[in-house]
Amino acid sequence: MPKPTLIFAPGAWYPSTAFDPIFPKLSDYKCRSIAFPSITKATEVKDLEPDTQVVRSAVQEEIDDGQDVIVIAHSWAGLPVNSALDGLSKLEREAAGLQGGVVKLVFIAAFLPQIGEGLIGAFGGTPPPWYVLDVSFVS
Repeated sequence: MPKPTLIFAPGAWYPSTAFDPIFPKLSDYKCRSIAFPSITKATEVKDLEPDTQVVRSAVQEEIDDGQDVIVIAHSWAGLPVNSALDGLSKLEREAAGLQGGVVKLVFIAAFLPQIGEGLIGAFGGTPPPWYVLDVSFVS
């Protein structure tokens, strides 16, 4: 049985290459990194959907090839990762007669919000004191 593909999702302020130094140590595995649009192309995050879709697309590509996948989410990446994987678990796919699927999630100091909860909710509903709210971006 082949080893699962490892998909790394870096936290905010980190490029998709953040995990590259450990890939040689994981040479028995296929490793991929996520490049989040909100981090690479924008100065603010107003919508997680593009980031969620990037995660889902990377995972879908692997599992459509019959691969099992482990997703490793660091920090902020817990938000889009948690929103991206509905229906992609190995158990759900096997029940549908499909091969491959997400077999594990690994969270490294990551946010794990409840369904429908955003980052501020994960902080207990109040922004931390070090957050700076720029009201010029609030619509």
